[in-house]
Amino acid sequence: MKTSINTMILFFFFSLITNYAHSHVLTDVQKHYGNELIHGLKYINDKAIEVVEAYNKEHNTHWRSSEPDLRIIVARCLVPIKAKWAEYDPHKKLWNIPSEYWHVSISCDKTVSDIPERKTWNIYVPTTRPLKPSRVEE
Repeated sequence: MKTSINTMILFFFFSLITNYAHSHVLTDVQKHYGNELIHGLKYINDKAIEVVEAYNKEHNTHWRSSEPDLRIIVARCLVPIKAKWAEYDPHKKLWNIPSEYWHVSISCDKTVSDIPERKTWNIYVPTTRPLKPSRVEE
């Protein structure tokens, strides 16, 4: 009996330490601050989180940003970035990849780039908000 109690106590402390450690781990997106040429994915995701949290507050839901793709590299934005809800990511639609979730469209109207194709950008950040709402929302 004493061994099982010691095992339970040990398991409890191990779980406590593991949960504490994981609660302070940053994702790669959260650590991506960018530099003078590249816009940080952290700031793109922060803007998406603002939109999602405003929606959650208004509709009493618990949706989350699923973070932008780490492979995305965009020029640093010189003006405040804009955000709005988007039903789909047009890049995925080109490849006929269906989406069941809303995205937050993050855009920049003026970047540091001199290349015409890179003077503006638009990133689609996936969320956990389903396109077709169920009867029971999170």
